Amino acid sequence: APGVGKGTQCSRLALDLGLTHISYGDLLRAQRADPSSKLAHPRPEDPVPDDQAVEIMKECIEGYRKTGVSCFLVDGFPRSAGMAELFENEVAAGLCMMRFHCSEETMLERVLRRAPVSGRLDDTEEKFHLRYERFVRLSGPIVSMFQKRGLLIDVDCQGDVDEIYKEVRRIAQGWMH
Repeated sequence: APGVGKGTQCSRLALDLGLTHISYGDLLRAQRADPSSKLAHPRPEDPVPDDQAVEIMKECIEGYRKTGVSCFLVDGFPRSAGMAELFENEVAAGLCMMRFHCSEETMLERVLRRAPVSGRLDDTEEKFHLRYERFVRLSGPIVSMFQKRGLLIDVDCQGDVDEIYKEVRRIAQGWMH
């Protein structure tokens, strides 16, 4: 969900545990800004087809693998059950998911607080509500898929960022061992 804190927590976790952090949202924004991009839907409000989304992630991960990187922390991906299945079949198996959640009001407050420094065109109240509505509408099937597999852990991101991080780190270390 937009503004829930996934970028903040994942960036910190990647540094702390020596993982490579990939933000799917950042990859999409870069693709949309690149005139030579294969991305068929340049508008942020248009969903990216599963096959194109997986291709974007695959190219990014393969680029890192060529440099010897083998462990990734990906935020904001996959965004659909079909995307997850395609990714597992074509790129890498063994996905686990942390679902960060907090109140819609807290997410909006965070988005508006970061807006002056983020440089993101979608960090407005109007765009937040559109993004949040889309997230709520689309996330159910993928959450259900990971719950059924026993690979979903919910993380309450309502409180203090440092306290949230302690929980996120504990979960990640459990998955890594």
